[in-house]
Amino acid sequence: DENDYIKEYDSLSYVWGSEANAEVMVCNSLKFPISQTLFEAFRMLRKSQKQVRYLWIDALCVNQSDNEEKSNQVWNMLEIYKKATRVIAWIGASLSDMDNVLVA
Repeated sequence: DENDYIKEYDSLSYVWGSEANAEVMVCNSLKFPISQTLFEAFRMLRKSQKQVRYLWIDALCVNQSDNEEKSNQVWNMLEIYKKATRVIAWIGASLSDMDNVLVA
């Protein structure tokens, strides 16, 4: 059904970083280990509790333990990014010397 699809979403491209300092997030009552970098991105991109934001994030939207699925999804990523309302590139938390960088 056409109404089952999210029509507007943001996609997040980010530096995966080390899994050694993994955080845990809960989505639909399921726990997912996420990298420290993704955790930081979530904190910076979070909207107020009254606002809804849909994010496409490869680490969560693609089964990372299934190499065949990961391989197949690589071919879909161009369309996923093209159809996104916004593509966000996250390179990590801001450093003191990055204060003058413009974010659009």
